[in-house]
Amino acid sequence: MNNATHARTVDAGAPRRRFTVTMTVDYADTDAGGVVYYANYLACMERARNAWLRALGFPLNKLARRHHVLFTVVDAHLNYHAPGYLDDALAVSVEVMRLQRASIRFRQTVQRGDGTGDGDGDGNDGGNDDGNDGGDGGNRKRHGDTLLVNAEIRLGLVNSDTFKPCRMPAELVDAINRWSRLNIDAGDAGESTVTVTVANPVQTPPPPTEQFHAD
Repeated sequence: MNNATHARTVDAGAPRRRFTVTMTVDYADTDAGGVVYYANYLACMERARNAWLRALGFPLNKLARRHHVLFTVVDAHLNYHAPGYLDDALAVSVEVMRLQRASIRFRQTVQRGDGTGDGDGDGNDGGNDDGNDGGDGGNRKRHGDTLLVNAEIRLGLVNSDTFKPCRMPAELVDAINRWSRLNIDAGDAGESTVTVTVANPVQTPPPPTEQFHAD
């Protein structure tokens, strides 16, 4: 799947933050049925998490080279709600649920659309009644911001030399705390958004209203 050049940090309702990356479904992402192969959603969620880390200023190569740590998937729980099709625009979100000494738990979703809706489409994305689904999926029904997949994924940290569990670098913990407070005090009654270039660190946040603790 092709990543967009920008990502968006969305106020998902204080105190949590949602980071969203947009992607497009490529032909290689689909299976013989013409839908996105189920395991490929894990890959696009990983791309979104990596984009989030780059936005924080901690790309994976920096974590390995400077801090000698690697992320490894400890467990993953996915629920599939509706299929994705070739050339669909997908919004893949990242939310931090829990931060501990040597692990971090995420909630992630994959939606068809730009991710600004509530993702409560009815999921009725099957072919038309005449059975003419077409090889390109052009006749299939589309629903804006339809939730395709939601997941909870826990990553553990290991030392890059010994592959034994290790503590999260304090700098990364601080960066996650700063990001989690971004725009919390913006004063908007509804959803607020800010666009960032995913290759750059996030801006300095306003005073805190929530603190994640690596405990």
